[in-house]
Amino acid sequence: MSSSPSTKVKFIVGPEFKLTQHYRDKAWLESFIAYFECGNLHIRSNENTVDYRCRNLADLNEKIIPFFQKHSILGVKSNDFLDL
Repeated sequence: MSSSPSTKVKFIVGPEFKLTQHYRDKAWLESFIAYFECGNLHIRSNENTVDYRCRNLADLNEKIIPFFQKHSILGVKSNDFLDL
């Protein structure tokens, strides 16, 4: 009788808005939480960076996306936004 090894999946698939900055700009990213009233910070100490992340679909649709529809993104990142 053969047994198959168990497989554990450690991936989450879903929408996410993320901004990454150097750790010295942590306070600036914290202001996004206050302004949008959503999201959280993820500190990557091994890289000296901080991520502002919003993964809640309702917050993305009701707060983040409307903000960028009203305030255009400049540069090449605008193409990513237009892919929505």
